[in-house]
Amino acid sequence: MEAAAEPALSSWIPAMIRKRGGQALVEWLFTGQEAYSEPFFDETIAHCRKHERNNRIRIPSSTLDFISSAAESTDGISPSAFIFHVSRCGSTMLTQLLAQSERHIVLSEVPFFEQILREPGLNETQRAQLLRSAIALYGQRRSGKEERLFIKLDAWHVYEAELFRKLFPRTPFIFLYREPAAVIRSHGRQRGMHMIPGLVQHPLPEETLSATDLDAYAAQVLRCYYEAGLSLCNAGAHAVNYSEGLMEGLLRVCARIGIRFDEKLLQRMQERGRSHSKHPGQVFSEAPVEMLPQNEFFPAAQNACAQLEALRNRQIAVPA
Repeated sequence: MEAAAEPALSSWIPAMIRKRGGQALVEWLFTGQEAYSEPFFDETIAHCRKHERNNRIRIPSSTLDFISSAAESTDGISPSAFIFHVSRCGSTMLTQLLAQSERHIVLSEVPFFEQILREPGLNETQRAQLLRSAIALYGQRRSGKEERLFIKLDAWHVYEAELFRKLFPRTPFIFLYREPAAVIRSHGRQRGMHMIPGLVQHPLPEETLSATDLDAYAAQVLRCYYEAGLSLCNAGAHAVNYSEGLMEGLLRVCARIGIRFDEKLLQRMQERGRSHSKHPGQVFSEAPVEMLPQNEFFPAAQNACAQLEALRNRQIAVPA
């Protein structure tokens, strides 16, 4: 790695895979003591790129293999929970609540994890090893106060849950969801890439990839997410519905997995919860869903969500 003068990697993370001369190389990013507090990790990356050490002519880079060797000497925290979700269901706010503690490292949709999962040419063993090592590097203690690591994945990473379970067999999974009409309405205002046919692979019939009704396509994608979440929760993941209240759902699940928050932290979390998840300076105001989407795929999404809700109610009924 070109940044060999750095005595330790506690202030560096692998940020991007680029191809140079046909070889996959990793570009490293200096983070200093920057807290990972932005709603999405790509915002953290953009902020860190302003540091003078990230504005040199030569970008520190390495081979993919170096990631695993670098991770061996890190003081990384084992993940406390992985957060899966259906998108537009409060997952960003959930991570923002957790980020209110200096004892928490919160990683929200890290682009580098997605790159590892999609990098061509890696076999299953290589992909798993790189992902584990990358998580160790991103979960390094830097201030010395960190005790827990929470990782929110991209919505479509629910299809990769088996890999995460193999890597971290005892780490709790949380699956956050919301009723389909509200999710579709949100994507109607600003559509995420996974709700546009052909940009993200979903387990759908090939003919749906050319769908022109984007709300109908979103309903099909949501059905896939709900069904995958149902499988996760049947296998032990903790279901949280946006409608129960994010703070309430988070505290309920944390109590079950043995995590407690002190009163000062709870107050900060309550205060953060009053603001917009993606725009902390704005007071959050939610418009009601006025009508249900009219397409042939929406009832199947509703039915899958209802099954998930029934399972969540069964989880709540079991004493912690």
